[in-house]
Amino acid sequence: MPLPTFEMKNIGEQIHRVMGVVLFLIMGYSLIMMGTHIRASGEVTTVLLLPFYPVTYAMGGTFFVEALILVVDILKAREVKNE
Repeated sequence: MPLPTFEMKNIGEQIHRVMGVVLFLIMGYSLIMMGTHIRASGEVTTVLLLPFYPVTYAMGGTFFVEALILVVDILKAREVKNE
């Protein structure tokens, strides 16, 4: 069985990155929506009475940042391929 070529590896990496972008966007959106529901319900921690929603908003934001990083990686890989 022949070893995969550079082109085959590059295509596999790009597919992996696109799947990561989709996954992180879905998870980020879900966390933002969850934060909105938690904020509307007024749910807080038991001991310190701190609200939960800032944590879920922050997690959702970091998932969006990770999706952006993967998009930049995809664009950089296309740029290197064109050179």
